[in-house]
Amino acid sequence: MDGHFKLLDHTADMGIEAEAGSLEELFRQAALGLLQVMDPQELPRSAQSKSVRLKGDEPAELLVAWLSEILYLLESSGLAPAEFEVNEVTERCFSGSVRGEHLDPDRHGFQREVKAVTWHQLTLFNANGRWHCRIFLDL
Repeated sequence: MDGHFKLLDHTADMGIEAEAGSLEELFRQAALGLLQVMDPQELPRSAQSKSVRLKGDEPAELLVAWLSEILYLLESSGLAPAEFEVNEVTERCFSGSVRGEHLDPDRHGFQREVKAVTWHQLTLFNANGRWHCRIFLDL
């Protein structure tokens, strides 16, 4: 795994800045950043997996959709995320999966509620063979 992320403070929001050697790893790092922002008391187990396939007009749109899908899975089906696999990211398509377990508020107890993934100050680019992104979350 060739990448990393860091969290960025912002008024009423929190950001994720990630860097990686591939677009797939960049998307995985951004998802790990999202999980750290939510800050579970106990990391869920990887007991179940949910496949994710997305289409968009550009990679930035796919990144917003990917992180939004993780939040949707948590809210709609109670899948508390633990691990992320990104199989493919192209200009218009994404495929990957979210692994986790059914949300147990007593065990997982997320410290922050992420309301939405925003387009505010979103950047996604490749420089010198490395992918970079900055994305903010509405808390």
